[in-house]
Amino acid sequence: MFEELFLRCRARRSRCRILLPKLNVPAGEPDWIADREEEIQVFDSAFGAGLLRRQIAATYDYLAPITMEGHLETRGYGIPHIGRIIATERVVYLTPYSADRHGRDSPVIKYHRGETYDVLLRLIDKLWVGGPA
Repeated sequence: MFEELFLRCRARRSRCRILLPKLNVPAGEPDWIADREEEIQVFDSAFGAGLLRRQIAATYDYLAPITMEGHLETRGYGIPHIGRIIATERVVYLTPYSADRHGRDSPVIKYHRGETYDVLLRLIDKLWVGGPA
């Protein structure tokens, strides 16, 4: 999924930022990964025993060596796990997750530059600043 993005970042000598759900949640804070997994386990019995957290941890592990190259940064965020946003210089792709299906089965909405594009980029910027390095 990320390979083409990484190749472009290397070729352009540009930086890529990826926000992922925060794995370690301090006591007293909502655990949004567990919340999403509770939703998923209703329609997919493979979930409910920490599978989603392990999948996200595997993504962190996969990205770790690439971050060492200097073209990629990752940070965790702590908000509800209700969608995916992919932003480029020209468009933003929003995949809102329904409570009753996997993200891969959810529609992707494409926003060109404009008001919604700007709001979603602003959200990403705020999450980036608020997330741990």
